Amino acid sequence: MSLCQIHTNQPPTEPNPRAPTETKTLDPSRLLPAPGTSLSATATATAAMSAGWRTLLLRIGDRCPEYGGTADHKEHIEICYNVLSREYEHSKDDIFEFLLQCAEQLPHKIPFFGVLIGLINLENEDFAKGVVDATQANLQDALHTENRDRIRILLRFLCGLVSYVVVLG
Repeated sequence: MSLCQIHTNQPPTEPNPRAPTETKTLDPSRLLPAPGTSLSATATATAAMSAGWRTLLLRIGDRCPEYGGTADHKEHIEICYNVLSREYEHSKDDIFEFLLQCAEQLPHKIPFFGVLIGLINLENEDFAKGVVDATQANLQDALHTENRDRIRILLRFLCGLVSYVVVLG
């Protein structure tokens, strides 16, 4: 028995040969957005309804349902940024902490986080300054504890922030 089967005490039923078989086809026009709306606007609305900002941050860059199954990185950044900017006033401290945790624990996604912080920096320089200050403090802590992996990841994150003009050289 596979993990997907549900165990019941009833014997398996056989399909009814007299039951009408119905095949459904998708109408391609229903898959397209309404006239005047772009695919990214449709994806943004879908993402905002179905996934929270934490899930969007965790899955940025991945092909997943939260981003409409697309692998377009620019669209992922746009969707995530729109959701973060909408949620910023309500949970800026949570966004701040979660972004830092994501950068440390998902180093392969640091370029995405750097771009998002750079976009947030355009509207709110204090947020980006706080990210840089917290990253610098975390780097000092990693240097004192001689945690080489954490030092490497935090330096990579700071370099990403420099390349997205969050930190000026």
